[in-house]
Amino acid sequence: MTLLLIVEDTFAIRERGLVLAPFLPPAEVRRGRFSVEVHRPDGTILPAAAVAQIAFAQPTPREPRVHVMLLAVAKGEVPIGSKVYVA
Repeated sequence: MTLLLIVEDTFAIRERGLVLAPFLPPAEVRRGRFSVEVHRPDGTILPAAAVAQIAFAQPTPREPRVHVMLLAVAKGEVPIGSKVYVA
């Protein structure tokens, strides 16, 4: 497994998923749907489906960023400090 990111913040988007911060450079993330494991600070592991998409921001950043969104996961299930690994 490869460490993708350490969660600094989360944003729940109704009927879409849970967006994780920080956003990442496009080269670091495969696009489309993929599997991850969320290793929470309490030692538990949450398997999840994820999708990576170009993040939309205003003003448009000089270099694009990608956000990772977990599908069917609630905000309270991913505490700050969790480590997200690509399975």
